Amino acid sequence: MEADSNTNPNALGWAFATERRRDVILVVLWAVSITSVFAQAIFQRGTATIWDLAILMAISVAAGAICIDFGKAVLSYFFAMTIGMSLLLILAILPALTGVIPPPGDSLLITLWVSVIFKLVFPIPLFVLFLSSIAGAAIGEHYFY
Repeated sequence: MEADSNTNPNALGWAFATERRRDVILVVLWAVSITSVFAQAIFQRGTATIWDLAILMAISVAAGAICIDFGKAVLSYFFAMTIGMSLLLILAILPALTGVIPPPGDSLLITLWVSVIFKLVFPIPLFVLFLSSIAGAAIGEHYFY
């Protein structure tokens, strides 16, 4: 008799079966978290506040601690930021991509959003989140390894 997923505690065990899968899941979740915090900040207030940066720092410290290794934390951070900023850019320029904005304005919208996102992320938040992930990796190596 097969056990269904409601009664089987290891129903999602296959997703975390190997270390590589865990790392991929961590990077994807980290990227989605970065995207959601930055998207909420941009679309509601136009800029990130200190609270948004504090949330992102906490997420980066936690993700770095989960990585445990410095090398993995650095590589995971760069992949998560790349994926996260790509998702944020796609969300921001979606009206131009779907044709809601007519052709002369769509290229202007894309250029403006690239500029806004670049100014939002570079230089201070980018480096602060990088240092937070390194601090999280140090915490993870010290306490969990």
